[in-house]
Amino acid sequence: MAHFSENGWHTSQEYALRLTRSRLVCPKCSYTTRSCYDTRTLDSRWRHLDIGTHQTWLSCQLRRLRCPTHGVITEAVPFARPVGESRFTRDFEHLVAWACAKMDKTTHDKTAQSRLAYGRNDL
Repeated sequence: MAHFSENGWHTSQEYALRLTRSRLVCPKCSYTTRSCYDTRTLDSRWRHLDIGTHQTWLSCQLRRLRCPTHGVITEAVPFARPVGESRFTRDFEHLVAWACAKMDKTTHDKTAQSRLAYGRNDL
């Protein structure tokens, strides 16, 4: 998907992932099972680290399991916090936290303004 801004073309790449593990994991208590309750009809999406000027999104169709403690719940993924808590990968969250801790306010403001100028205000 390409987006045009006054500064030029910027693209967004989406990568469809497929979890291949046979055991489903409850994100709240680490309960595991081979039994799948059902599969969600909508893909879950996470914002990942940029590749150059390209936004990167990861998508995956997740299964649901029946946890004896938490009931029917969406399985955990190894690269992000549980669905509904965050729509960013752990790598993206760690980079943002590091940048907030290490950047001075002027640099942070310039970075944020350049993202908005490129139409990338989804962060």
